[in-house]
Amino acid sequence: MRLYVLLILAYSLLIRPAICAQNDANLSQKDSSIEISLLYTGRSLGALGVFRSQREHELVTEQSNAENLPFKLVSHACWRAPGLVVFLPSDEPKGNELELILSLKEGAVKYANQRAFITQNVVLVQDPYRNTPDMLDLLKRNQRQPLDFPDLVQTMVTIYSITIKGDHQAYILEMPEAEWPSDPLLWTKGEVNRVDIGDGGRLFELPFNLGEIMARSEVLKKTTRDLPLKTLIDLGHIAGQFGMGAKDLARLNYTLLDQMGYTISVPYHFELFLGADTLISLKKEFPHLRFLATNVKSKDSTLFDRHLIETYGPVKIGFIGLVDPTLQGDLSKKSLEDFRFVSAIESARSEIRVLRQEKVQAIIVLSNMDPMDHALLAQEVDGIDVIIADLQKNWSLNPIQQSITLAQAHRQSTGAPSLITRSFANGVGVGHLRLKFTPGMLLSKIDHSVLPVTDRTPIDTVMHRDILAQGDRKTKPKGELLFPAFIDILGRNPDLKNFDAITQQGRVSQKLWEEFIARLLRKAGPTELTILRRFPLFPPLIGKLHEDEVQSWLGVEEDIILCDVKGSSLLKLLADDVHGDLIMSGLSRPSASTLASSGVGLPSLSTDWYQAHCRVMGRPIDPAAYYRVATTDVIFEGIRASDFTDSRRVRKYFMVDQDGLLLPDPDKNTLSLRTYVLNELLRLRRTYKGEKKYLDAIADRLMPDPIYERLLIFNFDRPTLWTSYNRKYNSDGYGAVPESRITATNSWVIGASGQFRATIDGQHSSLNLGLTLAYAKQNAEISKTVQQITESDDDIKLDLTYKYKTKGVLKPFIRGQYDTEFTPTINPVSFESNYKQQALRGVIGFTRNPWRHWKNIELASILEQDFAQDKAQFGFTGRAQGSYPIGHGGVVYSLRNEATYFFNSSQDTNRDLALKYNMIHEILVPLVDELSLSVGADFYFFKGKVSETKEPGMSMLLRVGITYDRLWKPRYQPLF
Repeated sequence: MRLYVLLILAYSLLIRPAICAQNDANLSQKDSSIEISLLYTGRSLGALGVFRSQREHELVTEQSNAENLPFKLVSHACWRAPGLVVFLPSDEPKGNELELILSLKEGAVKYANQRAFITQNVVLVQDPYRNTPDMLDLLKRNQRQPLDFPDLVQTMVTIYSITIKGDHQAYILEMPEAEWPSDPLLWTKGEVNRVDIGDGGRLFELPFNLGEIMARSEVLKKTTRDLPLKTLIDLGHIAGQFGMGAKDLARLNYTLLDQMGYTISVPYHFELFLGADTLISLKKEFPHLRFLATNVKSKDSTLFDRHLIETYGPVKIGFIGLVDPTLQGDLSKKSLEDFRFVSAIESARSEIRVLRQEKVQAIIVLSNMDPMDHALLAQEVDGIDVIIADLQKNWSLNPIQQSITLAQAHRQSTGAPSLITRSFANGVGVGHLRLKFTPGMLLSKIDHSVLPVTDRTPIDTVMHRDILAQGDRKTKPKGELLFPAFIDILGRNPDLKNFDAITQQGRVSQKLWEEFIARLLRKAGPTELTILRRFPLFPPLIGKLHEDEVQSWLGVEEDIILCDVKGSSLLKLLADDVHGDLIMSGLSRPSASTLASSGVGLPSLSTDWYQAHCRVMGRPIDPAAYYRVATTDVIFEGIRASDFTDSRRVRKYFMVDQDGLLLPDPDKNTLSLRTYVLNELLRLRRTYKGEKKYLDAIADRLMPDPIYERLLIFNFDRPTLWTSYNRKYNSDGYGAVPESRITATNSWVIGASGQFRATIDGQHSSLNLGLTLAYAKQNAEISKTVQQITESDDDIKLDLTYKYKTKGVLKPFIRGQYDTEFTPTINPVSFESNYKQQALRGVIGFTRNPWRHWKNIELASILEQDFAQDKAQFGFTGRAQGSYPIGHGGVVYSLRNEATYFFNSSQDTNRDLALKYNMIHEILVPLVDELSLSVGADFYFFKGKVSETKEPGMSMLLRVGITYDRLWKPRYQPLF
């Protein structure tokens, strides 16, 4: 283990016995009442995490839009200390300017008493050299300010203007509470956002660093200094990217938690991502820290406590820890094998019964679940006194104070909780719950407060030096520039500004970024659609983004997987995504706001609803078709694995070519989504020379998916190798008809048949080229002693169909078809060869959109030219094809109907048919991939036009064979 970890661990072990001794001494002093303090932090990024909530500038950009004032947003790095900010107003610092700027401070131009606004999150001040228009007044004119930013107040600051080498300008902003660090190493990295209006107006937004663990440590020291009875609780860690391995980061996190005195940890995403083995080693390394997870079972039953009882003199408090069950959707297959979630409500009830038997005076639930789950828990589970929780999306750092005095009747009840705490996630606040007990050990009062953790608080310098020592983080570069300023992208494509309300303020929104990443992966496949998890964190970054900033917008390590997913499974995946946790590119679905405005509730929607309202590349989802999907192992192998059980042509190992496309890797190396995105952004930066070309390339990939994408489709429409038994009825007199099904004798048949179609499918029309082939030989029974081998099926059809896609249900189409055969039929009476079939048909009619189980319905007029007789005939034709799933094993019942009727004419002969009707019933039992066992009953009804063929006839085939049924999209799907 690294030296810095050993030093911190030794420090914590030395300090803890003193704390315990102090607690024991205080407990020995009897008092009329007892007050117990529970200090907690919500979900956070841990030792290396830092957040910035920088939305106040949107008051300026919104008002600029309202007053038609064009603006520009820029972001730069800066240096921060309590009450101090050092930054370059016009340039991105290279990283080595701080000491130079500080050394020149005495000769700086000083602007004292500069008007500024301050909130819990930021300081806003106008550039003293560029103060027209007055952008602070512009901000105050925004009517949203009093409602959404009530903590915004005026203050006065001092600005020092310094000229450094190269005539670059530098500013130092000093607030009234400023404390100048004695050591340059104690400055931390921050950001400065700049809003420019024209050439005369410039506003700086200087966000505070939120949630830094060094500041948290100092807040805890001050808060706990005079608290004799206390317990420190952590609600788990969010997985993030800090250039450090997960195990090393976990060891650092828990070393610092142990140093600060934490004794209870409720695991969250990062802990479960580590896996059971790593957590077991952490538990052994930090025995004072206990993992509390009531609703999660580990493969090692000793890893998680289901409840804890802490004793504070005569008072016993029981603790239950509830882990967010939605994390299952974010965990890998390995993590899901290590951990199993059970019902939070049932497990809480069970442990409360145990705690009541232990006669605890209060029961506290520690939860990192969703706020809606807390409401349900409070309603369904009796006996909880307080639920300690956080609000993950609440970054508004207004201090919170709550106080509840409990009546005697309530103290003796076991009803709903007295308080569900409203705290901050992301480590940006420390919650303090004070429980007061009467001399009779009854809970009488609950006080709750939350203290912000910002860099306005002096940091724990010892801890800061230890963290710096672990990897030269003070000098770690931001990495290469990977993403341009959004305002520059808007200059090349203004349409992106109206993507949503956030982009109208001149910065990238989470939805835009998520769809951008999904689109990058979809183009890399290439695939028809991408399915990813929504990113759990999205700090509001502004301006040009470098590698470390882009990484903060990406999730944990997830490996890319490409596969073909069945349409029915895709529909089930959509129906299961009731909370909208998935990002999709290539698939359009109604937004949550659209559904809410129409009164539709997501949980009540069926797969049929999604089939009717969702589109893949502009087309309705065909439950029987397969779609090429790019996703990750967390989705493919995780809690949603059941939706991918019938996936085909799965690819898990990739390398990337010079164009950013994914290719199979013969060395079988996996590729993480984060690695691909970072490398692809770097490739785009290096490929497109010139700023305009680069901005155009990024803007093109940011644009929403087109409504419809042209597609080439090959349809292997059940080419089948089959055997059948043939029996016909009332076929006397039909010997001259050029249809093998009619002239065949009773027989056993072995044959092959099928259709092959190529379709160019566009938004407004489609062009389809089809080829139908059928050939079979039969063993015919001439007499009891004589067998004759002939062909019983012989057909070649070539057709070309054009369909125009109107807005209505019915679509007009026109088809040309050439129908012939390999060899002429034999008249079973005269044993002479009939004329070889050669017919050209023109078909004009309407086809209906797929409807329920019916895939294809057509009704049309038909004109046929028989070249063998040099005659034409006119009639009507129709076809309908449907399929119905049977059970859940993939068995399908298919029904095909095709009928043609020709009007009588004076040229009719015994070769001509007035009616042809083919009905095929088929059961398809899946075998391997698209291969199925086909069991079919094929009925062919016919009636002639002349007297000798006026009696209707029928041919029946009972056949069993192996069939192949597949829609292949060569642009996206591999053939094998």
